[in-house]
Amino acid sequence: MHQFPQVKNTGAVAVKENEKRRKSWIKFVKRHRHDFEASASSMLCSAHFESSCFTANLDIAKICGMRRRLKTDAVPTIDIAGLPTPTAPATDRARRRVSLIVQDDNEHASGQQDGESGHGVVDDSVLEPSMRNCDGCDALKEKIRGLQKTISRLRIQRSQQDTQAETDSESDTVDHAFEDALEDADTPSIAPSSPCEEEELLEAADHDEDYDPEEESATTDEDSSAAGSDEDEVYGEGSSARTVT
Repeated sequence: MHQFPQVKNTGAVAVKENEKRRKSWIKFVKRHRHDFEASASSMLCSAHFESSCFTANLDIAKICGMRRRLKTDAVPTIDIAGLPTPTAPATDRARRRVSLIVQDDNEHASGQQDGESGHGVVDDSVLEPSMRNCDGCDALKEKIRGLQKTISRLRIQRSQQDTQAETDSESDTVDHAFEDALEDADTPSIAPSSPCEEEELLEAADHDEDYDPEEESATTDEDSSAAGSDEDEVYGEGSSARTVT
């Protein structure tokens, strides 16, 4: 559906051309509706226009889901009065769609008229229709799903690593505590039961601090020599006694 050309009272050349085109539209409709009067919401079906009246090929636009726009000089020429018309009432969705199309066409026509009034030249350039679906949407969806799976897998791995790190930390703490307990068990503390025993323990500790292995060895050698000398003296005295006898 396409809205009838709107005319602004500015007196520009482009506006006069637009008014001429509007009259052509009204004349076309009055072939079968003699009392027709165009209003601000009057619309005309795309079936009344030839393919050359649109900015894009109709078949391609239908396949790609693109909007079809009329050129600025489009005039209806196809009469389909003899064809059967649909009798089913329009749905709410269809009415909303027509309303959006009318609003979009109004904005588009208003922008064109403003540009034509300012420059005095009609812009016949073809506008690129909006694309509803892109060619690579399916590939992008597959890529997004793959990235989501990768993110989920990495999150699981990170959670497992954090759990393993906590387990290792707890194990190290237990090992250190066990080693400390063993060290405490290897060095027991002995408490004296009486003052005399305490003095003995202190003397034993002082003796351990003053202990010299070389000095003890020298003392042992001196004791051995003295003992040997005494034995010799005793042995000599015995021999003399036996001789005298």
